[in-house]
Amino acid sequence: RNVLKPARDLVKSEGKEYALDLDDYWILPGYHILHGYYQANDIKSLTEDSIREAKFIICSTPILAEKAKEFNENVHVIENGVDFNDPTWQPNKTESNRLRFGFTQSGSHYEDMKVMFKSIRRALTNPLFQSHGQLVACGFEKPKTPKALEWKETNVSQAIELEMTNGFQLIQNKVYASCLYKWAEYNDRNEVYRRMASTPVLEFGNVYNEFDVSVTYLKDKVFNSCKSELKLLEAGAKGCAIMCNHIKPYTYVANDKNSFDLNRKTFNEWSIYLIKNTNLVKDSASQLREDVQGYDLKKLSVKRNQIYQQYKNK
Repeated sequence: RNVLKPARDLVKSEGKEYALDLDDYWILPGYHILHGYYQANDIKSLTEDSIREAKFIICSTPILAEKAKEFNENVHVIENGVDFNDPTWQPNKTESNRLRFGFTQSGSHYEDMKVMFKSIRRALTNPLFQSHGQLVACGFEKPKTPKALEWKETNVSQAIELEMTNGFQLIQNKVYASCLYKWAEYNDRNEVYRRMASTPVLEFGNVYNEFDVSVTYLKDKVFNSCKSELKLLEAGAKGCAIMCNHIKPYTYVANDKNSFDLNRKTFNEWSIYLIKNTNLVKDSASQLREDVQGYDLKKLSVKRNQIYQQYKNK
């Protein structure tokens, strides 16, 4: 409310028109952490009014475009992309003797990740995973209050961590488990579980240097179907393999040659299988990197410019 309506009114007051970029569906499921905020501030109506009054709309996927076309017929699709020339988005893996599985979904995906928690805990109890695997959970910020340090209060990232590790009970190294609980420094590179701090947005790509397989899951819901294939683009750019469920939007890119389908095997089953067959990780990552080359930001910028020129004199 503090941005959408004033910005639209300002443009209109100056007798100008505007285009609108949409990257997410504006009707949130009840479990979404922003659902209450969206309802209290009537974001749904504000967004739909903005779509109606826009000169044209650009969406990241065909599914989201169809939602926007209910309010405006001038809708175009420009896929999300990656700047492959940016050093941040080039492969730069750190070395490890473990096969590392990275989780980069934000706290807003808690309900999606819940589907995997049981299987993740099962992997952490597997002797082969304990000796050769690693979970890398990203996006943490050290709590600022003593209460939070005592785990009497948790943010969503911390709640995810507690679910994955069963309250740190599945961490066999009890000295390390104690350090996790207290947020104390510890060399965790060879531990079965790693917690990685949040990074500035322009440095986010660097987290992919710390794992070999990106893991992401979306529940089969309308809201999720309107998201994009960005997680596959990120993994592909960084030379990572990816484990995801094969549903839209992931299947704009994902197939059996360039990804590991979480509809076919659980996380536990895939992780153990891949630890035993690490060559498959390299082959899949190589295929994914090849398959995402069409999502180069420079190529997509040319497409954007062509759309802008189409409306320039209208």
